[in-house]
Amino acid sequence: MIKAMLIAGAGGFVGTCGRYLIGKWCSGMFHGAFPLGTFMVNIIGCFIIGLFFGLLEKAHVMTPGENVLLITGFCGGFTTFSSFADDMWVLGQQG
Repeated sequence: MIKAMLIAGAGGFVGTCGRYLIGKWCSGMFHGAFPLGTFMVNIIGCFIIGLFFGLLEKAHVMTPGENVLLITGFCGGFTTFSSFADDMWVLGQQG
């Protein structure tokens, strides 16, 4: 149990760092009120989760540890609902 938590936490750390960097890159490249960084991260993250689940279910090439690291950890940290909710709140406040 502790090992799985540490593996998920490591994946979450990498995913969160990736989300932060992509968000900053998008906001530097595209100026506007729409949170394009959060949108891009969620689209990319959904695609990656689909690929990982496909590998897990169809090809059986992922171990349970890799599942925890990549799907639960990385993708969970990469695509967070809290970032989306915060961006939507700011958009609502700005009208």
